Amino acid sequence: MSRISPFRRKLAALKYADWKNFDISNRQHIQALVVWLEQTKIRHYSVEARGPLKKTESAKWDECLNDYLEELDSPYRLKSTSSSTNKEDKEQMKAQELEWTYIIDWMLSEAILCEYSDHKDELNERKPIRRKEKTVYELENCGSTKEMNNALKDLCAFLRIPMHPTDNAVTCQTILTFIKDKFNPMSIKNYEEYIKDKVNTQHSKTSNDDDHWVRTQSYKDIIRFYPEMINFSTGDEMVDAATIILRALYIVDVRNAQNQFSEILNFLQKFTSDPKTNAEKGKVGW
Repeated sequence: MSRISPFRRKLAALKYADWKNFDISNRQHIQALVVWLEQTKIRHYSVEARGPLKKTESAKWDECLNDYLEELDSPYRLKSTSSSTNKEDKEQMKAQELEWTYIIDWMLSEAILCEYSDHKDELNERKPIRRKEKTVYELENCGSTKEMNNALKDLCAFLRIPMHPTDNAVTCQTILTFIKDKFNPMSIKNYEEYIKDKVNTQHSKTSNDDDHWVRTQSYKDIIRFYPEMINFSTGDEMVDAATIILRALYIVDVRNAQNQFSEILNFLQKFTSDPKTNAEKGKVGW
């Protein structure tokens, strides 16, 4: 079976003519590739010195290859030189094929490095081609009727989120993201804990007038109600308010991560703190 997958991309990058059919188990393919790499890419030897390496039919070609690899400071050498096909030599053939894999892969990497060195100015000027992907909303074709606009306006008012002035798809996507984030099991659990703590403390007031989130109507209210969330000023109150919001969101994310980590620990402790015991087998925990 032809084993070209480890080398396909490197051979194609080097524009090797027979890159699709290269077979690491075929000695002739290997010899042809080694000679081609030295002649066109690596070029370590002078033209006259390449003679022994080009004599692929010579019995001393393997020795020439090892000398060549030593001059290139390669960490690999060809140790198994037997080309027997007898059944008792299958293990040796497999070991030799593995050696060829290491050697060819290293030589291809060296050739790519030489290719880059020859054309680095041209290659460094190239810019990656970035695909421009348009954002596709899940509710792209939701329409824009008067009845729907009124319903979205009421829903946004209920959820206390802004409504996009012209694009209902953006508004619907915002509502969807908000519901997924705020009404997931972890958020509901945190809210239930908050309500429980509020009832138990008796120091909390029940009036909405004491709820800063309800009373917040502008960015100035955010700065006034949460001065402890920011210990510096940018000189722009709107930027300061945005900083406070981002810091609050970060704290929420950290708390959610801590809660999830605690759940993982609690789950794992079910196995570590209460191991199952099989007295008959003399085994504790499995």
